[in-house]
Amino acid sequence: MADWTYEKNGCVYPLDGDGLLKGFSHYMRSISAGWIIAQKVVMIEGIRRLVDVGRWIIRTSELTIPRAARESQAEHLIQAMANVCRFRIIHEGDGCTWASDGSMKPASASIEEEKVVLGAATGPSTLVLKIPGRNVSILHGEQIGLIIALMLAGQSSSDAQFCSPIIRILLGLSKTVPRLRNMNGCTYYRWILSLIDRMDTSVKYTCAHTEEDTMEARMNRDADFYASHSHEFKSMVPQSPVPTFHMNDYTFYRDRDGWIESNIGDFINVSMASETSTKLGIGNKYRMSTWAHDESSQPDFPYLRAISAHSAAVQLYARSGQLPTADILVERGKLSSNRCRLGCDEVEDMHHIFVYCEVYEEWRAEAGASVVEWTKEKLNTLEVEEVIANNLLNSAKSLFTDDPLVWPLQKMFFCLGQLPKIDPLINMGGVESGEIYR
Repeated sequence: MADWTYEKNGCVYPLDGDGLLKGFSHYMRSISAGWIIAQKVVMIEGIRRLVDVGRWIIRTSELTIPRAARESQAEHLIQAMANVCRFRIIHEGDGCTWASDGSMKPASASIEEEKVVLGAATGPSTLVLKIPGRNVSILHGEQIGLIIALMLAGQSSSDAQFCSPIIRILLGLSKTVPRLRNMNGCTYYRWILSLIDRMDTSVKYTCAHTEEDTMEARMNRDADFYASHSHEFKSMVPQSPVPTFHMNDYTFYRDRDGWIESNIGDFINVSMASETSTKLGIGNKYRMSTWAHDESSQPDFPYLRAISAHSAAVQLYARSGQLPTADILVERGKLSSNRCRLGCDEVEDMHHIFVYCEVYEEWRAEAGASVVEWTKEKLNTLEVEEVIANNLLNSAKSLFTDDPLVWPLQKMFFCLGQLPKIDPLINMGGVESGEIYR
């Protein structure tokens, strides 16, 4: 902190007063990233007292129960659910081999996005559980699947072998290993190690992630089947208990996300970026309203051509509110009138230039005709169903106009690089055909 204050900030304390006005992101290699993130949060959120940060609370009376008792309750609950749910066993095993797997949908969901994470285990009995909260990943699904397998195997008197690679990593480790403290999913790792320590049976790993027609490989495929296909009935899948009994003494929590065990610096960065994106998407004349339009990634090739590169630059200026239209120049004291400088008796803003200005009407008509022609060729090549083809053609015809039936916000946003939502148009023949057409 002393180096930061005196050497890099001219003897100004960086966490208060004038020190908050300066950014230090470019000092990531010489100043702790945690400090820089803290300074950003203090600056943006206006934090001045500890109470402004949050407060330590006991979320439920469950946390007042001793850890060992909570662990015992959770394990008895999982064993009871296995007896009650009675999942059908696809392939009979040898009575001592267990396979587990995890699944997450959407597979690409970030730590702040809604998702469903499932863990499944199969052997002499089968169970699938759903992990609560948003701050979870596919790793947690793999872990809870192994926990289920270990717990159900513990009821058996014979030695047990497991097909999960996680067991191979953890065998021989101790739940007190220091590096577990900062690992993603550390709570579940500790629970797994605790179960292994307390099991009377011998635990070993057996390779099963192969295409061979062995019992282990078949069981591994069965576990994958249970984990992935249970998403179709996610509302009926029972929820797994949260292993608060193996959490660090102080663990972050947020109502929308649940318990937060991922890197808190990364989590805060993602959270702040999401909040900023939401603010930009609602204000600023909806210039950044990506949430209302098609979410497909734009192709790379337009930005590699000279003409399209110029279009991309204009688009960037438009989206950032820097396009020098008359209304913006008047706000900045550069012009005295905000009327269209091309002769129209209308306010010259971005929307007027791209949608209504008569000077560019011929260009818009020409571009619109080209888009319709290209769309027809694509539809004919793909032999798209007539209803879907008509919907797409109607949207193509309205790409440069304010058509409320096509544009979600009832205004044309193509000039900002946005497209109307395409999924409702192409999914009329079913989700599978929609994926093909996309």
